[in-house]
Amino acid sequence: MDKIGKVQCPVYVVHGMKDEIVPFWHGEDLQKKCKSPNYEPFWVENGGHNNLEIIARQPFFNNFMKFSDGEASSLADYGPQLHVK
Repeated sequence: MDKIGKVQCPVYVVHGMKDEIVPFWHGEDLQKKCKSPNYEPFWVENGGHNNLEIIARQPFFNNFMKFSDGEASSLADYGPQLHVK
């Protein structure tokens, strides 16, 4: 958490809002402390620590592919994303 402000590459934060291992506020803080080009986070309602790709399958993979293909700036057009299941 303390070093995220030194990261100089694009950052895309994905976090489950019901994560039983890493508290949700940790993902929020990580997003806020990013100074590199960071993109709107993807919060998964009812998502735990190991099931985000199951709960939010298609949006999870679509957003990840946009980010990895260098199209992540288009994610910012939508603001913070919340997947509700």
